Amino acid sequence: LSTWSAWGDQASIASAFRAPRAMACYFNQSGQPVVDIHLSSPVVSPQPIVALVDTGFSGFLSLPIKDAFAASLSLFGTTSMTLADGSVHSTLTCIGAVHLDQDIRIGIISVETSSDTALVGIEFLHKFSRTLVLDVQGASVELVPTAPGAHGAAAP
Repeated sequence: LSTWSAWGDQASIASAFRAPRAMACYFNQSGQPVVDIHLSSPVVSPQPIVALVDTGFSGFLSLPIKDAFAASLSLFGTTSMTLADGSVHSTLTCIGAVHLDQDIRIGIISVETSSDTALVGIEFLHKFSRTLVLDVQGASVELVPTAPGAHGAAAP
């Protein structure tokens, strides 16, 4: 974990000196908003991931187990989540670095054995200080930097 701490501190410092910019996302073939991110661990360079933006998911990142293995994520533990239907689901967790444009954030990643879709959630938006701007009629999706001090903005 000390490797992660040192790497995370360096990543956060480097990201802090770049002005965040709006990140263009897009709708997938099913009409769902998705974002291109990269996932890395201390032993694997960043791997591309297409993640569904899921505002019903309160976590950072949820990954299919095949993507967690490809990124060589180390098992961190387990957790329980309450799903939209009220059922409780247990999942594995890992620590990983997510790259969005030139910003990098370290977070807890849930690993799903029964899903093949990566999801980014509300904690992802908070950690990257982004606001989701969704225009279904105009067919545009953006992750816009949240203005400092804006209502509901996360601390950097």
